[in-house]
Amino acid sequence: MTYQCALCPYKAKHKGYLTKHMLIHKDPSEVKTYDCSFCSYKAKVKGSLTRHMLTHKDASEIV
Repeated sequence: MTYQCALCPYKAKHKGYLTKHMLIHKDPSEVKTYDCSFCSYKAKVKGSLTRHMLTHKDASEIV
């Protein structure tokens, strides 16, 4: 099964990939960002922030 973008020819094998792709069609001011509370990192997808937070684990910044 593939998921087709309604706005361009992009096709994805997983719904999550299409959801992430759809962000390119939004005005940047409308895209919610997930901000790291320890550095200036910003993510468009919550899972990306979660993965990024592991970089702070060894720095003993996460309680």
